[in-house]
Amino acid sequence: MIKKILHVPVAAMLLIASFEMAFANDEHSVSVGQTYEFGEADMLDAINDHLVNNKDKIAQKVNIEQEKMKEKAKNFKPDGMLTLSPADRNNTFSPDMTYTLDQDIADAEGRVIYPQGFSFNPLKYQKLSYGMVVIDGSNKDEVEWFKKSGYANTIAYRVLLSDGNYYDVSKELNQQVYYCLPQITKRFQLNHTPSIVTQKGDAMEVKEICIKNCKEDAPK
Repeated sequence: MIKKILHVPVAAMLLIASFEMAFANDEHSVSVGQTYEFGEADMLDAINDHLVNNKDKIAQKVNIEQEKMKEKAKNFKPDGMLTLSPADRNNTFSPDMTYTLDQDIADAEGRVIYPQGFSFNPLKYQKLSYGMVVIDGSNKDEVEWFKKSGYANTIAYRVLLSDGNYYDVSKELNQQVYYCLPQITKRFQLNHTPSIVTQKGDAMEVKEICIKNCKEDAPK
């Protein structure tokens, strides 16, 4: 046993002794040598001093980053936007709104209520509370047409952009605008702008409006 103790490293013995002294009562504590205050500043104090001494530079960096974020937001555009061409004639059609289930719909007991492949028209069960006017925001003619169309600044219609910058167009129109997401374009089978989308009973109606260089339909 004595042999094992003699092989304990001196550094380990000193470490154990230091723990014993640290947790001992004051009356049994022992001070060895002279003690000193910590030479390094407290971390929080150092951070606070840095903020105070560099507040102008920090504020400048914050402002720069904020401006970058604003510009990024102004130029935001969803991925996968689908290009729509200007309508070259007036046209009205009803897109097929039939939806087909790609999986079984079951109740809480696991019984299949609607099987995969079941098709239905969602417009028989719900009504779209507003119409949509889809324009190309990069086309000045279409933006000017919209201003005079009677669809601007009304809760009955929302304006959707197939292209263009939503921030610039919203400022010019003085109203909120949205992007015509690919899902919307595909669902309503949109091909041209301007297009006016409204619900008629249990069907949707899409009106394509030609505003420039219109072609006449061939006589029947």
